[in-house]
Amino acid sequence: MTVRELIKLLEQENPEHRVVQSGYEGGLSDFKPPRRIRLMLDVNKPSYFGPHEECPEGGIPAVHFNRDDW
Repeated sequence: MTVRELIKLLEQENPEHRVVQSGYEGGLSDFKPPRRIRLMLDVNKPSYFGPHEECPEGGIPAVHFNRDDW
């Protein structure tokens, strides 16, 4: 998903509503402000990992949202 696609989806929502995501083992967590990272696509094969990996040098620019408690 790109920032443009995310903005388009969020424009359909009430801007006063809270944004949350699933908690680590249940419940819901707030987002921290996003941070800019570099990303390598499709580098992780095990299904228990996300497919992409942060890459301080190289990769492509990305925006990373993380849970409030990480």
